[in-house]
Amino acid sequence: MAFDSGFLDKRAKVARPTFVRGEFGRNSRRTEWEPIGSIWVNLKYTKGMNALTAGMIEAYDVVMIRCRFYPFITRDCRMTISGKTYEIDTLNADREANTIQITAHEVRE
Repeated sequence: MAFDSGFLDKRAKVARPTFVRGEFGRNSRRTEWEPIGSIWVNLKYTKGMNALTAGMIEAYDVVMIRCRFYPFITRDCRMTISGKTYEIDTLNADREANTIQITAHEVRE
């Protein structure tokens, strides 16, 4: 069963990696992030209230992102939500239920 529209309250930009040959020959390459879409998501910090109130710094790094099913979202993608970029750790997609649940951590660039 798909998530309600009111539950999906944040806008996320999704990007996938593309590899570009570097300036130092065939063995050097760099990763660039190609934007592939913008979707509505729900974002929740997963460490729990005890970790947040205890002042754990890493409590703000791990999040759960839930959205409708999009076939272009893969484990290699990154998501930018409210100015923060997240790298996907786990991705559970269910086409029939029209849902994706992602666990991700913040990437500091």
